[in-house]
This record gives sequence, structure tokens and C-alpha cells, in this order.
Amino acid sequence: MNLLKSLLLGCVVMAGVCAMAPETASAADTVCEAFTVSNETGGTVRYEVRWGNNEWKSFTLQSGMRNTHYYRRSIFASTPQPQVRMDVDTRSDVRDVYIFDMDSQFVSDPNSEDGRKYTLRLHSFGQKIGVYKN
Repeated sequence: MNLLKSLLLGCVVMAGVCAMAPETASAADTVCEAFTVSNETGGTVRYEVRWGNNEWKSFTLQSGMRNTHYYRRSIFASTPQPQVRMDVDTRSDVRDVYIFDMDSQFVSDPNSEDGRKYTLRLHSFGQKIGVYKN
């Protein structure tokens, strides 16, 4: 039992900067899960992210840049499945929309880009974008 209390206390201490708004939960009751997307396609990529059944949020990512997406939750709740939706075909006259299930991992600071890392790269044919787990 003492081991469980020690582990729980360790998680609470590490979650400090990932606190939810005071009216939702205290800093001691929250943790963050995150994933980071890097763009190595040579062009701008537009995509959407959602956690579980929440609404899709749109993002634009310039080539050579990265975005970290995080989810704050109670230490007593599970993290919903993060997903990325995007048109993977680089041709403007063709739409080929895919939804990718992503993995996330615990982070103490969502601004640190320490989440599970993914890279967007063009497939060998140069027309389709692939999502690669690093």
C-alpha cells in the first residue's frame, strides 16, 4: 500500500504545470498526456486532432515545424484515444482523408515537446503523406 501511495504522490508532483483550471480540478488531481507531430514533407500540412469523441480542432503545420497536442485529465480518469484526421494526398485535385489513431504518453510539461513523437513524411512516390511513429 505504501508503494502505491508513493507512486501516486510521484505522479502528482510531476503533473504540476499541467494543471486544469481551478474550477475543474486542482493541480494535485491532474496529469497530462501528449503527442508531438513533426512535418518533414517539404510543404504545409493541414490536419485535425481530437481526443476521444471530442470535437475536431484544426491545425496548420509548416514544413520543418512541430506541434505538441496534449490532454489534461484527472488522475482518476483514463485518457481518451487521440486521433489525427488529414488529407494524405498532396495533389490539389484529389482528396484521400485518413484518420490515424495516435498514442500519447505522460508529460510533466506540455510545452516541452516530450510527448509520443510522430513525423509526417512523403511516401516514396511523393504524392501521399505518411505518419511515422519515432
